[in-house]
Amino acid sequence: MDAIRRKFRVSTLVTVLLFLIPAAVSFALFLPDRVVGREERESAFRAECGKHLEALSEICRSHALCNNGNFPGDVLRDKGVPERLFELGLLRDTSLTSCPSARIRYPRSAFCFIPGVRLDMSPKMPCVIEKITNHDRLIGVIYVDGTTAQLRHDCQNYSDLIRLFPHITPEEKALLKTHLKRLDIP
Repeated sequence: MDAIRRKFRVSTLVTVLLFLIPAAVSFALFLPDRVVGREERESAFRAECGKHLEALSEICRSHALCNNGNFPGDVLRDKGVPERLFELGLLRDTSLTSCPSARIRYPRSAFCFIPGVRLDMSPKMPCVIEKITNHDRLIGVIYVDGTTAQLRHDCQNYSDLIRLFPHITPEEKALLKTHLKRLDIP
C-alpha cells in the first residue's frame, strides 16, 4: 500500500512539474511582450493625439481669422466648442476632439479651449490645452502661433500648469491662470 502511495505521489509530482514548468516558462516569455506592447500602444496613441492637435490647430486659427482674431474658447462648456466648430463647417471629423488614450469621446472634448485668447497675444500663449488625465504626465498644447507641443509635467492639477508657459505676458498669465483654476473645480 505504501508503495502505491509513493508511486502516486511521484507521478503526481512529475505531472505537476511537467505542467508548471512550461507554464512558468511561457509566462516569463510572454510577460515582457505585454508590457512592451502597452508602452508601444501608448506611444502610438500619443502620436495620433499629436496629429489631432495639429489638425485642431489649423481649425482654431481658421476660426480666429474669421472671428476678429478670437480663438474658440469655453473652458467649462468644452462640449460646446466642438459642436460650434462642426456647425460652422470647420470641424468635419469629430474624432479630432477626442484623445485616443482617453476614454472621453465626442461630443465631450478631450481638450480645453481657453476663452479670451486672441491672435494678437504672445505666440506661445496656449489657446487649447489637453485634459490633464489623457496621458500620464504629458499634455498637448496648441499655441496662438499655430504650433503644437506635447509637454511633460509633474502637475497634479490644472493651476500648476501655469509654470509651463513662461513666455507670456503678465496679463495673459492672469487670464490663463483664471481659466486653469476653473478647471480644478471638481
